[in-house]
Amino acid sequence: MNQEKEIKAHVIVENFDYDSLPYNESKGVNRPVLFTGMTPVKWDDEFKEIETTKKDSGWYDYNNKKWANAKTSDGSYWVWIPRYAYKITDGYYSNETGTIDIKFLREETSVSAGNTIIETTGYNPGVKDTSMHHFLHPAFDVEGSELGFWVAKYEPTAAEGVATITGDCDPADDVSTKTIKVMPKAMYN
Repeated sequence: MNQEKEIKAHVIVENFDYDSLPYNESKGVNRPVLFTGMTPVKWDDEFKEIETTKKDSGWYDYNNKKWANAKTSDGSYWVWIPRYAYKITDGYYSNETGTIDIKFLREETSVSAGNTIIETTGYNPGVKDTSMHHFLHPAFDVEGSELGFWVAKYEPTAAEGVATITGDCDPADDVSTKTIKVMPKAMYN
């Protein structure tokens, strides 16, 4: 038995890439997961697009409402939505604009940066609902969206443009011959 013996050791960690971890401690959100063909983008003060890298500390800052954006090889734009829970703090079930409190969650858990209790089941209007508790958004119950997901930044439309609708659908808008893109209207033909 070695009950009162002292053991000494040291560990050297070399070439560890903290950016490979899913959760960004300093920003309090899950890092965007870039898929093949995606390039991180941001905009300067004059709204000029800048291609960047996933290691750019200025790419996103959810605490200051600066969302992570990416562009795919076809020119479409996307926004990363990290895993979160929400609570409707006022305006619940009313026709008035309300306020929603968002808590970003750590990795695939229901743990927020401030350790707020997050509900994942048991929603019951008037008893246990989003006006009283933070609930995990149901979009994160979909397989593959555990850390977050990309959504279209702009309204998807045909890259070739669309015909003016005057009653029945125009044969020129045959969807089998059009390419869908997610770009601002100013960038279309």
